[in-house]
Amino acid sequence: MQQNFIKKVINASAGTGKTYRLSLEYIALLLKFREQTASFREILVITFTRKATAEIRERIFQHMENIVQETDDGKEVIANLENILQRDISDDDLTHLKSTYHNMLMNKNQVQISTIDSFTNQIFASIIAPFHGITAYEIDERIEDKVLEEIYDFLLGSKENREITTRLFTRSGKRTIADYEKFVKSLLYNRWLFHLISEQENEQKAVEIVDDLFDDFKKHYLAVLAKFDDYLLSLPEPVEISNAFKREHFQLFLNNGNANIHFTTQIEKKLTADFVRQNVTFFIKGEPFWNGSKLLRKKEHADLKQELLDDFEHCTELCAQFIFSADFLPEQQEILEIAELAFQKYDEIKFRDKLFTYNDISYYTFKHLYNPELSLLEGDSVSNDFYDYLTDRIRFMLIDEFQDTSIVQYKILLPIIREVVSGIGVKEYGGVIVVGDEKQSIYGWRG
Repeated sequence: MQQNFIKKVINASAGTGKTYRLSLEYIALLLKFREQTASFREILVITFTRKATAEIRERIFQHMENIVQETDDGKEVIANLENILQRDISDDDLTHLKSTYHNMLMNKNQVQISTIDSFTNQIFASIIAPFHGITAYEIDERIEDKVLEEIYDFLLGSKENREITTRLFTRSGKRTIADYEKFVKSLLYNRWLFHLISEQENEQKAVEIVDDLFDDFKKHYLAVLAKFDDYLLSLPEPVEISNAFKREHFQLFLNNGNANIHFTTQIEKKLTADFVRQNVTFFIKGEPFWNGSKLLRKKEHADLKQELLDDFEHCTELCAQFIFSADFLPEQQEILEIAELAFQKYDEIKFRDKLFTYNDISYYTFKHLYNPELSLLEGDSVSNDFYDYLTDRIRFMLIDEFQDTSIVQYKILLPIIREVVSGIGVKEYGGVIVVGDEKQSIYGWRG
């Protein structure tokens, strides 16, 4: 049975005829699965732009017409199909293609070639919207000012929400209203990211051990200083502290001093948690504090130098862990709280007004595919209800420019891909063919 399921990845760089190849693969499927009575109605071609959709549709019909009319271009298409199928094309194959071409011309609306946004919209319209009692809605790619105004009113309207918002905005230090508006919009455009974050383990526990993390960093930092101090004391000639340290380290910690002063004590007094947080860039950039142009240059000191470098790198990692727990995690929690409030109001507005962007459609489809109330997925596989929806429409998927698939789009497509290549179901055939070029991704802005 395995030969009845196809999984193919075609890595094709720019200018190598991806559209031509994908249209050939479409026709090859009609021939390869002719005995299984596979229909053109069961083949879904997904592209990323309307232009690409039109090009592939036109190319498929042109190939079929050339084959039927037995033109020179048609003979070239047949030769290329034989190369893909690794067999000769028979008269029965040609008869089948002619019949299929006639049916396609009579039923052009059943030739499934669409953009990823349109395909996602079909799932949303067929399953997700009815779940919310929505029978009609509009798509508008803009997030209207009215929507943002309602979200701002919600974030600042109640004392509790205002305290959360003010705390984060004060910490961020943004200077203009436009900066805050940009921040709120970024939450809405990157909604999917917050959904994925919510599925990860809660790191908030790290906040509870901030003091322990700082103590660990300080202990190791002072140990490196003590080891460096021992090295200085072992030298035949005393070294001025100002020459032993890099200038910025000397200015930060010591300001003045000489070889007779035990500098580790001076530094220990300054090395507080607040001091490290105020000078965070200095501590985590990973540059050793000693003057490498004057010290640790001899061969007999090579092992000690490497040991100090390794120890200092470990100190930098410990400092980063402390800063992450002391500053980043609390701010992250505030962002998550505000995001949750913004999303709550945004969803209320969207489903009230029934006006969605394509990003909204993608996100809501992704979210609801994994919603237990809908039961569309069971683990990584589609459920019976979703399977019924799919098998009526899709047994083969051809995806163009696959490198431009966003994470959300990939998560929508993945269970469907698994279904059509699983080998389980009413129809014992199916397959997926993806074409792309990892060097040509242009949709990074969409996540």
